[in-house]
Amino acid sequence: MWPNPAEYLSFTVMMMFVSGLSFQMPLVIMFLARIGAVPTASPARKRPIVILVILIPVAAMTPTGDAFSLLMLSLPMYGLLEPGSLLDRRIERRRVIG
Repeated sequence: MWPNPAEYLSFTVMMMFVSGLSFQMPLVIMFLARIGAVPTASPARKRPIVILVILIPVAAMTPTGDAFSLLMLSLPMYGLLEPGSLLDRRIERRRVIG
């Protein structure tokens, strides 16, 4: 059957909100690196743990809980982890030098 317009709108708004939150990951990593809460090499060395830490909240945030929504949110989050790690290393290097 056709989806209910109210349910469709609710799903779309929730996915947009959760996607917007997930794309803030580089800024969060940069902030955590600036206050010294995240060691520099931790995301690079502990990738399996990082993937699990990404998947658990994303699974809780997806409105429908299906695998497609999970992948569509977790893959960009993991992809944004690398720029966040690069920013983290840059901040750490500046802290050591300056």
